[in-house]
Amino acid sequence: MARLLPYFQRMAGRQHILVAIDDFPMTQHLEECLQKMVEDRTAVTIHLFHALGPLPPQLLESRGSEDPSDEKKVEAEQLQQQESWFAHARHEAEPLLQTATDRLRALLSDAEIKSHFVLLYQREDLAAEILKAAQDNGCATIIVGHKSSPWLREQFHAHTAVQLKSASPDVTVCAVNV
Repeated sequence: MARLLPYFQRMAGRQHILVAIDDFPMTQHLEECLQKMVEDRTAVTIHLFHALGPLPPQLLESRGSEDPSDEKKVEAEQLQQQESWFAHARHEAEPLLQTATDRLRALLSDAEIKSHFVLLYQREDLAAEILKAAQDNGCATIIVGHKSSPWLREQFHAHTAVQLKSASPDVTVCAVNV
């Protein structure tokens, strides 16, 4: 709790909620969940979080070079390719976030809505990046969508909401079926 205290103090009278959206649209369940959470508050900021990636394997490693000047050129080229991939992925995700923003504005007309993109290098980084975004923005509540998976798959992959809750028990985590 002590490490989260500065974030809660920053909230000072304003409720901050992080909504981690994936490749699914805003659903009725998510809208109802948000409406219930903000009924008593007038000052609300919704942080829409969307993770892009992970990067394709060919963009994670470079061919390298024995010559230091060539190595710098290869690394610069790889960085440019990663940035280009990120810009394209962000452009592709914009309609999803715009639709979510429009629906939230219709639902919560007084809410401030901010969008956050993060680039994942590995899929396993998702929960840590969501938690980092929540902490950086003073969010005491995280809402994540949950798609049901076949039973066997669920035995081997912990759902993001479970990972978030176990990593930070002081944050309220809501999983909404989509």
